[in-house]
Amino acid sequence: MKFNSKLWMLAVALATVGCQDNLENGPVTGTEGVDGPQTYMTVTINSETVTKAPQGENGKPAGGEGEGTYLGTENEYKVSDVAVVLYRKSDGSAFSSTENFGKDYNLVAFGYSGTVGGMEESNESEHQRQASVTIEIKESGLEFDNVEFGVIGIANLGSEKATALGDLIGAEGGLTDMNDLANYLQDVAWDGSAYEDGTGTDAANHFVMSSHFDTPETVVLRAGADANNAPTANIHVERLAAKVRINEPSATSTTETVDGRQFVYTVMDEYQTPAVAIAKVRLDEAAIVNKLESGTYLLKHISGTATSLSTIPGVENDLYLADEVWDNGSSANYVIDPWTRNKIAASVGGTVAPATITGQTATVNLSYENHFTNDAEEANQKDYDDFWGSLSSNSIKTLAYSEGTFAGPKLIAYTQENTTRANESLNGYSTGVLFKATYVPSALTAINAAGDSFEEEPVAAYSTFNAGSAAPDIDYLMVKEGAQWVAYKNYEAIWAKYCWDSQTTLVLDYDAFNNTNITTLSKQAYLASAISNGDLSLDPTGYAAYLNEQCEGVDTSEGATPVYFAAADGFENYCQANPRGYVNEEGEASIHVVENCVCYYPYWIRHANNDNEAEMGIMEFGIVRNNIYDLTVSKISGFGFAGSDRPDPEKPNEDDEIFFKVNLFVRDWVIRSNSGIIL
Repeated sequence: MKFNSKLWMLAVALATVGCQDNLENGPVTGTEGVDGPQTYMTVTINSETVTKAPQGENGKPAGGEGEGTYLGTENEYKVSDVAVVLYRKSDGSAFSSTENFGKDYNLVAFGYSGTVGGMEESNESEHQRQASVTIEIKESGLEFDNVEFGVIGIANLGSEKATALGDLIGAEGGLTDMNDLANYLQDVAWDGSAYEDGTGTDAANHFVMSSHFDTPETVVLRAGADANNAPTANIHVERLAAKVRINEPSATSTTETVDGRQFVYTVMDEYQTPAVAIAKVRLDEAAIVNKLESGTYLLKHISGTATSLSTIPGVENDLYLADEVWDNGSSANYVIDPWTRNKIAASVGGTVAPATITGQTATVNLSYENHFTNDAEEANQKDYDDFWGSLSSNSIKTLAYSEGTFAGPKLIAYTQENTTRANESLNGYSTGVLFKATYVPSALTAINAAGDSFEEEPVAAYSTFNAGSAAPDIDYLMVKEGAQWVAYKNYEAIWAKYCWDSQTTLVLDYDAFNNTNITTLSKQAYLASAISNGDLSLDPTGYAAYLNEQCEGVDTSEGATPVYFAAADGFENYCQANPRGYVNEEGEASIHVVENCVCYYPYWIRHANNDNEAEMGIMEFGIVRNNIYDLTVSKISGFGFAGSDRPDPEKPNEDDEIFFKVNLFVRDWVIRSNSGIIL
């Protein structure tokens, strides 16, 4: 049989960042209870923010823990209820202040209080709160007088979840040691929606917090203690949630921006000397993507040191409540979420089961809100416009221009921990922010009135476009030529460029292929032309390759009977059926159809930076508990994705197609400032 004893504890639940208070007084009760002896202890639960990732060269973070604190808002540090778990070493020996946190510590007691009160004097609201916690001893015959126990503190679980956790402590098939407790899945890290100031309907609050110290925090219990001589334990907790914010660009920025505080930027053609303005871009809205929502470990997990981008040391090497160590991305330890080890490329669009959880009766598969994914079948694939339209409505945040002023940083979302091994840092796994933008070119490349050369046709809306402008009713086509983006007025201009560039002497002009004229063009004449025999990779439309296919089997011998193209083969008909032009094996289009100047920029949030744009580092992309990820877009250097382009979940976060260059300045809630972002 279990011996049930009740120990009364005073708990001061999450106060504020960087502060710690010891309560000397508690409720006055007797020393003998109905179920056994009672004693007192004072518990200080401190929400001091843990660390700040150190800044590396030029403000780029070197990863790891670091230093720094950030208070947050009242709803983020307010505590409504307190739970505690007592544990001891399996061999009964004393704790050492220098020893690592042990996986085999035995769980011996649990307590919870849903009544928090006794506001103390403080400079910060909700700074000090206290509660009486009834402890149920889970180990039969446990001697506790003058015995040291370790203490795990958990804030804001709520009575239902706390009761469920308490029932599992020490139960057969439940949670018996610290390994079990650490692997317990906490499926909710806060309640409500993302209202940073704690206002509004269903505002975010009750942020779940758990112990974070890497060595045991302990208390020596004494039988017969009363409120005036209760032993004291200090417990440091951190939030299980992370949050993502967007900062306004600096008003004194030296980058090429226009009205930066209102998220309007000038895109410069830096291949010209001096550089020439070629577009204005306004970031209108932002939404988090791949917001992990299926759960997080109750206690923070750290892997053994990883030295390979493709592997994570085995689970037997995992540490709990340990610090991150980061060496420029070449070696580091991962922060582990329940699905980290099973996030592989082959499963990026499918089912991902957890590696290790305890106390759950069923497998909980990885799930995201606003999952950045797509159907493998071509016919069922979504484009960016479709994807944006599928986002949960409360996740889309309007940026400053329509609000008059920017009261930043602006909260985009709270989210749960989300990490992936380096070489599996794919768009379908990593947490990011998708920006919806208005991209207004200064001019469109068009065929002149004579039809024999190009002209740059000015876009009237460009000169007056600003923070408050309506989106221009302009459609155009974007083509990437080398490293440069070129805005074309229509398909004919794109086709004319290939026709003119491929022929030394003009034999067949671009208009020879329209729906009317093509019926008079023989396939033999086409096959003899440089248009057919040129470098087809330079034709974004893919039309020349299409015509070559239509000519297969045609007799090109001297004197052969001419075979003519049909009207169905005309250029206009082809473009209507193939608006994205040539599409490669990865599904990437050569022509990007832009409607009403709308485009999109995805940004994959960095936890650290290995300073190598061609290789993803260990823990470079990830979301870790109790961190704020602040994004500051300092510059937009090119075009993003058109609404007609398609999200690709298998695309690596970092390759030779880089839209953003990021300097991260990192401190704690923990704040991880993704600043200096270049789109």
